[in-house]
Amino acid sequence: MPSADIFAEHMEKMNVHPSDDVICYDTQGLFSSPRAAFMFRYFGTGKVRVLNGGLKKWKMEGLPTVSGP
Repeated sequence: MPSADIFAEHMEKMNVHPSDDVICYDTQGLFSSPRAAFMFRYFGTGKVRVLNGGLKKWKMEGLPTVSGP
């Protein structure tokens, strides 16, 4: 687990704010997304979700995706 300062530094670089909605997902299976979601919650990000089934399932169901900031 990173320190609060290191976590905040990385979130600032990615322009992620505590008030943002954050969706964590894995591209293959369910491996690191729960840990990432835990860290976001631990450091105070309010709305954190784990995408059930990962990105592959989401796309197979024809659901929308976006990319970018």
